[in-house]
Amino acid sequence: MNCDTVELLPNPAFLMQSMRHIGYTLETALADIIDNSIAAEASVISVQYRWNDANPWIAIIDDGCGMSSEGIKEAMRFGGEICPTENRSSSDLGRFGLGLKTASLSQCKRLTVISKQNGSVSSCIWDVDALAEAAAPKWNALLPSVEMLKKDPVIEKLLHRLDEISSGTIVIWQKLDNLSVASKKGSAESNFAEAMVRASEHMGLVFHRFFVMEKGSKVIKIDFNGTVVEGMNPFGMAVPARQELQDETITLEGQKIEIQPFILPHHSKVSKKDYEKYGGEDGYLHNQGFYVYRNRRLIIKGTWFRIIPKTELHKLIRIRIDIPNSLDHLWQLDVKKSNASPPLAVLNRLKELLPSLSDRGKRPYTKRGSRAISDVVYIWRREFANNKVSYVINEEHPFVKTLVTNENGEVDSQKLSYLRIISGAFPAESFHVDVNNDTKTVIVSAAQQDEMENAVRKLISSCREMGLEKAAIWDMMCKNELPVSKERQEELLEEEFNG
Repeated sequence: MNCDTVELLPNPAFLMQSMRHIGYTLETALADIIDNSIAAEASVISVQYRWNDANPWIAIIDDGCGMSSEGIKEAMRFGGEICPTENRSSSDLGRFGLGLKTASLSQCKRLTVISKQNGSVSSCIWDVDALAEAAAPKWNALLPSVEMLKKDPVIEKLLHRLDEISSGTIVIWQKLDNLSVASKKGSAESNFAEAMVRASEHMGLVFHRFFVMEKGSKVIKIDFNGTVVEGMNPFGMAVPARQELQDETITLEGQKIEIQPFILPHHSKVSKKDYEKYGGEDGYLHNQGFYVYRNRRLIIKGTWFRIIPKTELHKLIRIRIDIPNSLDHLWQLDVKKSNASPPLAVLNRLKELLPSLSDRGKRPYTKRGSRAISDVVYIWRREFANNKVSYVINEEHPFVKTLVTNENGEVDSQKLSYLRIISGAFPAESFHVDVNNDTKTVIVSAAQQDEMENAVRKLISSCREMGLEKAAIWDMMCKNELPVSKERQEELLEEEFNG
């Protein structure tokens, strides 16, 4: 179609005012900025804030890789950082290339970004008031020199932080019009201080998995005015009363989605302090459900995706779902990275899993006398992909590791290959026929009890030879599925140590 065209650029002042109201809270806005610091491979992220005589400001300082002059201008361009449809690093926490600007300007009218890379310091500023006062509507960001920045007493003090690091970035929020309002609950200053405390606690939940070593990942530290943020693991402590149920993998478009259910301890099994801590501010009833993590960063917490209602009997159930950023398009992740919807294939699988999990979640109330098993590693793993369920031998189980490890403590690749062949030869069709047989065929283990007990004896003996104490061996036994009852395991352990 041949016709004239016209470039219709949006009025920058009007558009920015509109984008300031897309739904960010202080907590989600700060989390978005910290995402950028983590993507920049920062080790330490410091959130500084001051009331500053009713002119409050907030600064997020990191020791990441920093940005060049061109890099910082591209980062401040709306939609200029990344394209949501392009392939990017599996560790990237970004999404639409809007986070830095929309998150910041949702809280303030003046955003300053200063970055140091290769010894050079660059900066860029968006000022909503300056855009509104301009004679003509233009998308003109400010590019002040270091000398000009030093004229601002707030920024001058923060600039010294860049002298202490080889590279890094400072994001400064000024003209905080949404955080300097008094209310019936208190003065504007006290409200500001309380909001920052709540934000600190929120960071402890959202980024708790970054504060500990996990699968070789880098550990980071976040502090608020020098106070280190404490991680809040919503799945509770690794105590015997907590149940870590069998995990499952769903494969979608060649990418893996990991599902790990937990049953938190009944209040009678832990201290009152710990029980209240893991209940969270809103309590167990509100915080039950799915917790969705994207590259280990918490996106959604405490939802059943409308599959089942929140009830008292389900309140100890929490299920961790790990998704990669390569499936953002299927999860309909929003700009704020605080909401998403599971794809139909995943939703259907979650619906299938919930009845059995619901039953397990009720047991602390309906079968209080039963023993809880913590952090159980099962011999067989259940995997789900392309609407098909398969069972494979878990190569992380101690028995399996012993089988494929040679005398030098190295994995024998040949033995591992044989084991995988055996695992792949699982008679799925025959098993399906047997479990669905109208005669109610009972499926039992083919192994003899004495063989299984001897295997457990050898495991206990091996652990003892390695110098493990009785309590440590029992803890290991509780965390791994073994082919004899817990009662018999205890007896075998006693036999080993007491004859």
